[in-house]
Order: sequence, then structure tokens, then C-alpha cells
Amino acid sequence: RMVAGTSGDGLLVSSDGGKNWRRGRLDRGFISDIRADPAHADGFFAASLDGVLSSTDGGETWSLARVGSVESLVPVGGLLLAGASSGVLRRTGSDRRWQASNAGLAAQVAYSVAVGSGPLDGLYVGTAGGLLRASRAGGAWSSVPGVSTEDAVYAVASAGLGNSNLLVGTSGAVGRSYEGGAAWSWTPTHSTFSLAVIPSRPDTVYAATRDSVLKSEDGGEKWSSIAEGLGKTFAYQLAVDAKRSPVLYAATASAGVFRSSDRDRAWKLTSEQMAHATARCIAIDPTALDTLYVGTGSGVFVTANGGRDWQPRFEGLPPGSVYSLLVDPRTPGTIFAGTAAGLFRTRDGAKTWSKFPAAGVPATVISLALDVPRNTLIAGTLGWGVFTVALGEP
Repeated sequence: RMVAGTSGDGLLVSSDGGKNWRRGRLDRGFISDIRADPAHADGFFAASLDGVLSSTDGGETWSLARVGSVESLVPVGGLLLAGASSGVLRRTGSDRRWQASNAGLAAQVAYSVAVGSGPLDGLYVGTAGGLLRASRAGGAWSSVPGVSTEDAVYAVASAGLGNSNLLVGTSGAVGRSYEGGAAWSWTPTHSTFSLAVIPSRPDTVYAATRDSVLKSEDGGEKWSSIAEGLGKTFAYQLAVDAKRSPVLYAATASAGVFRSSDRDRAWKLTSEQMAHATARCIAIDPTALDTLYVGTGSGVFVTANGGRDWQPRFEGLPPGSVYSLLVDPRTPGTIFAGTAAGLFRTRDGAKTWSKFPAAGVPATVISLALDVPRNTLIAGTLGWGVFTVALGEP
């Protein structure tokens, strides 16, 4: 008996050593790890974006412990450890409850970073323990009232006239602030990984969730699904080409890059070249029409024709995934990339890359933002918190 996890199609089951496979009852979802349950002959555990799944009948049926996004599972004697968005979790065979096991583990994951202005002036970081804020000049971080410290915050954006409202995407909802963050309203949904706002229409917002792509035309108060054409994949990140229609691009899990617009609402794959790639991040060059950059599990790909053709641009990048991309709108050809080996920069449109700054950011960079007035790059990392990097003259 074998069980296989997929990146979008849930779990597959084989009863003949892997010769033939069929779908289990869990036929949707991103499964990142599977372990046999040593306490049950037909038992399995599976790590997912929603928590830990368990089965006692060989993978036919599953129950879910909602403990947030889980990447890895390790059985240790009578314990089961989970590497989760909130740190390390543990459970024993006699006690089915999950408990935090983070004493002495000083690690903060910065899933998203953003720079607020006007009534929301400051730096914001979405973490495994809620939303934090600090002044743009630095100083101590503090929790933003109204956002639960028990929820992971994967996305942060500002919306509405004058960027007066703050939007957050969490492990179970999309939140919208009022009155400069003094009050909040919440829309339950699946884990929300990305938020994209049309600058010329700040009340039009898109959200990428584990189950769908959502659209709001009132600044995040009401949402509707616009997922036709995506199938069973989901978007990690969205990017808006506001100069046309607008056109919306989605970087998806194991299905490449999709494109949609107000005229053609259904999502369509941009190119078969990227049909099976996990695209973790996407950025549009505001100075070059139809030029996009996509970070994948094997590096950066570039298109100059809206996604019809893609070219690899790996020179100078370390092998492995690119988790975040940011195009400097002030300097044509300058792009920053967050990787497992830190922060990298190109100044020639991704033809060549080099580590930036020379001293390096000693951590995996998974989110990026630009503080234009202070000419500072904000880098969120996997376990090392937030770094600020002075850019010098553009």
C-alpha cells in the first residue's frame, strides 16, 4: 500500500506497490510531505497548507488537524514533529493534540513585507504570528491590533483612496482595516498568499488563495471568484499590468503562468514552455510592455511578449528556487531576486545576476518591498526576520 502527495490534486493511493494509482477521497490540495504512522499498520500522516491530515485506513479517508501550513513531518520515537508556519509542533501517541515546541527557537518567518503611507505610514511584515508594524526609520516591531497573533499573515497590501485601508491575507481569511487600522472586517476563505491592487483603481483588488482567485471592487469588502480556467492548481502570486484592461497574471503551483483580463475573464496558460513549472513569484516591468519575470524552482525566466515565449536567465544565480522578485520602477533593467542563498540583483534585465549587497543577507529571502522615499529595500526572510538594505543612488 502506497500513498503519494501531489501539488494540487491531493492524494493518490496504490494497492499494488505503485503499478497502478487511483484518487483517494482527498482529491484536491497541495501535499508537501507524507509519513507512515508507526502506531498503525494502515496509518499515514500528510502535511498540507491547511494542517496535518491523518488516515488509519491506508489513505482511503482522512481527518484534518487545522494547525496552519505544514511543510514537513518527522516521527521521533513516540512523537510526531511538524515543521509549521508557527514553528515546530509536536504530538504524542497518547495525546492527539498538537502543541508548540519552540522554546529556545528564535526564528521569525517574514512571509510578506509592505511599506505604508499616509494614515498607514510605516513598515509592515506578515509573520507566522500575525501582523507587525515598525516606523520606516527602524525601531521595535509591535503587533497590529485587530489581527490575531494565532494566524499566519501571508500577504499585506494597501487599498482604497489614498491607500487608507490595509488588506491582509491570512491562513483562513482576508482582512480589511478601517480608520487607519483601528477596526477590521474579515472574509473567511482559504489561505491567502497574494494581494494585488490596481493603482489607478485602488478599490479593485485581487486575492490569490489556495482554492481560488478572488476579486473585489469595493476595496476588499465583498469578494467573488474568478478562477475559471485554473483547474485544480492555485496561485502563489498575482501581478497586475494596469496599463492594459487591466491584464492579470498568476504564478501557480506546478502549472506555470496563467493570464486573464477584463475582456477575457477565463484564465489561460501563457505558454506550454512553462506548463509544469512551479512559479513562486512574478513581476512586471513597468518600463517595458509585455516584459515579465518569473521565479521558479530552477531560477528566473523572462518573457518579452506577454508570456508566449520564455527564456531562462540563470547566469550568476545560485541553483534552486527563486522565492521573490521586485522590479525597481525607477531604474530600467534593475531587478532584485530573493533566493535560498540570499538577495541577488541584476542591472541588465536579468542577463546576469550578482549577490547584493556584497556582504549578503544571510538567509532565504521570501518577500521584498521598496521604500522609495528612503531609497531602501526591505527583505523578509525565512527564519531571520526582516533586513533593510540601503540602495544608494538609483
